[in-house]
Amino acid sequence: MALSFKRNVGMPDRITRNTLGILILAAGIFGDMAPVWAATFVMFGIYLLVVVVTGYDPLYDILGISTREHHLFEEEE
Repeated sequence: MALSFKRNVGMPDRITRNTLGILILAAGIFGDMAPVWAATFVMFGIYLLVVVVTGYDPLYDILGISTREHHLFEEEE
């Protein structure tokens, strides 16, 4: 299966991921936890923030999910 790299994350989803990404990243950096858990939190927080910036989630693409409002944003091919 080829990944399309077209935006598939809608604005409400991006806002939620942004909030969670910042909180999880901060917990990983400033939290008092084992280094393995801290690294896991940091990586997951970064993943969420990258999805927010790009508007693309590879897991959504693999599962065929899109929360983006396609009728509002027509992409040229």
